[in-house]
Amino acid sequence: MDWKAMTQMDPSVIDAMTKSKESIVLVEPITLDELYSLMDQSRPLFPGDFKMKKGMFGSSIVFSRYMDIGVEIITKGNTVVIKRTQASKSVSSNNRMSIDKIADFTQTTQSVVHNLETGKLSEGFMGGANYFKGICAALRELLQS
Repeated sequence: MDWKAMTQMDPSVIDAMTKSKESIVLVEPITLDELYSLMDQSRPLFPGDFKMKKGMFGSSIVFSRYMDIGVEIITKGNTVVIKRTQASKSVSSNNRMSIDKIADFTQTTQSVVHNLETGKLSEGFMGGANYFKGICAALRELLQS
């Protein structure tokens, strides 16, 4: 891999790939139910489908996964916290990769290396990061109005 190509990546691309949490501070407190109601009224604004999830440890608004990236939203007083979640991909002795999965993983890795070397970042490489970024932007826009 060409180190020069890696060091000349656009800083906004690096930021989008590494960002896993964003907070929006509001003037007034908002409950999760109020936020869900606002979001539900503006569903077409968001890039993915979402639902309210209530559990033993609290409630959150959860977006459907896209390219193994999910988004969870919680509220704390006047702060809205948007977290990117990612499915774990661990290989243990009980969960070994099949030959097809190894071949797919190798092909994906080669594609990523090629994209980094040529400076072209495809949807396959940036799709999950762009999904998270799109949800953050849509929520910021909704809460500003």
